[in-house]
Amino acid sequence: MDVLLKHSVRPEDAQKEKQFHLRFLMSPAEVVYSGGQSVRFQTNVLEGLPESARAVSTNNCVDVPCAMALRSVGYASLALCGVPFDNVRRIVPNIAGRVVHNGDAVRGMYVAGWLKRGPVGVIATTMQDAYRTADALVMDLESGAISNPLASSTSSSSSTSLIDAMLAQTRVAKTRVSYDDWLRIDAHEIAVGVAHNKPREKLTSVNEMLDVIGCSKDQ
Repeated sequence: MDVLLKHSVRPEDAQKEKQFHLRFLMSPAEVVYSGGQSVRFQTNVLEGLPESARAVSTNNCVDVPCAMALRSVGYASLALCGVPFDNVRRIVPNIAGRVVHNGDAVRGMYVAGWLKRGPVGVIATTMQDAYRTADALVMDLESGAISNPLASSTSSSSSTSLIDAMLAQTRVAKTRVSYDDWLRIDAHEIAVGVAHNKPREKLTSVNEMLDVIGCSKDQ
């Protein structure tokens, strides 16, 4: 928003031939071809608390003339076994990152990113959102609302050992990716990219990445 506001008051930008306008709280409903091409939008209003507000249709429509309409790729989060999930909004219900079920916080369970708020925002939005969830987690640790399994650790190495021991008891034990593993994936992508005159060739599946570091998701 700071960037948009900055350019909105620059006189030289106001003289440009092409302009763009941002219109919020509108959902595309259909393309209308009669009387010239346009896109029909339903107008929305926000309902609920700021942290959990959602757009609700007013059942009013507005037609916006257009010469070209672009359809973006959709995204919907998937439910996780044992985790509360809103099948309508496709998110894990939460308050400030704390997962809730039937209005009550689920002790020790937190969520961030699109699973927390839906597929909106940019990378910086997701980063700041994750900070707020981390703040909530730290606040709960400090208040004693949740227990700290590393509280008795006296060094970073012993803390790491405890984390390793905890992860070893979970189903991610065989498919963990360490920083050294990531470096191997990074080097592989760059090497394959160079062979094709590209900066890198991204691996696009988890199994491909695990194959590079020598472990299989099916182990």
